[in-house]
Amino acid sequence: MYFISRPSTGLPSAAAAHVSALQAQRLGLESAATDAEALQALLQQRVSFRVRVFDLAMMGYTIGGGGVDLDGRSAAAWVYRGPNGTLLCEMFVGGVEDLPPPQETRVTNDFTFYIYHRDGGTQVFWEEGDVLCVLASTLPANEVIDLAIAKAMK
Repeated sequence: MYFISRPSTGLPSAAAAHVSALQAQRLGLESAATDAEALQALLQQRVSFRVRVFDLAMMGYTIGGGGVDLDGRSAAAWVYRGPNGTLLCEMFVGGVEDLPPPQETRVTNDFTFYIYHRDGGTQVFWEEGDVLCVLASTLPANEVIDLAIAKAMK
């Protein structure tokens, strides 16, 4: 089962910890589904909010499985694997009021992206209605930010 913990250090640090656990193969994924549509359908059955799993193959990233956990917030998470590393995407009910002040913000196509750099990685948060999304990775910051912008614009 996929466990999403929310340490007192905040959501950006939690996202960074999840990436570290994923890289150390300590993060269990409920499904090994590699098809975006199939994984989205599976996750959607388990959470009460709209899940959006996109195929980023044209950007060199494939789906590498995902899962959900209910620990106070209904959450969906999945992995993108690319030639230079992995990205973790998480969605859960929440908003920017749940975030600490960001180190950087960017506004693109009516989305505001809240950017953090924790534990050697980058965590990019944005809102989609009443859902908070995060894309996190230890890939170069600009790559993570660009992929988050591309995902939010879909």
